[in-house]
Amino acid sequence: MSNREDVVKWLFRNLKKKRFDHVMGVLKMAIELAEVHGVSMEKAETAALFHDYAKNFSDEEMLARIEDESLQDENLSVCASINLYHGIVGASIAEKEYGIDDRDILNAIRNHTFGRVGMSKLEKIIYLSDMIEPSRNFKSVEEIRKEAFLDLDNAMVMALDKTLLYLIGRGEAININTICARNDLLAGS
Repeated sequence: MSNREDVVKWLFRNLKKKRFDHVMGVLKMAIELAEVHGVSMEKAETAALFHDYAKNFSDEEMLARIEDESLQDENLSVCASINLYHGIVGASIAEKEYGIDDRDILNAIRNHTFGRVGMSKLEKIIYLSDMIEPSRNFKSVEEIRKEAFLDLDNAMVMALDKTLLYLIGRGEAININTICARNDLLAGS
């Protein structure tokens, strides 16, 4: 990615330290997983850097970007928090402001929060890297990390199960794309 240094500088200046460190952890994990699973490390790097680009936007800025760029879709109606839309906004910024036109990269950024049916290897890598990067320490993270290096699909099912149980435990809405992504993986598509 030709703009890597500019993106890293922007992230360093605009993200909270903990969020910036998280993005660097996702970057490290994504590159490692990409190498193991035969995915372009450059694509993994780009998607990882942009995955939380919009994470610290205020609700007002997020809503303004959603409306200005006509990004509304079915995801918005089931988000408990407008902040969960950050992947969709981040993908739009990557495309429009940084000229990234690779659909796989943009989908990986866009879908790293909810997942979707028919996820590519790169999308799975970014979804998993976001969940299992080195600073994550929830119960079962080690099992998911280990599985991610062996079988992306199995690791995705484990990660989606963890997400669904977490949301159910908190009484929060579940995005239909998350359920459908899990069902798709179980069906072996």
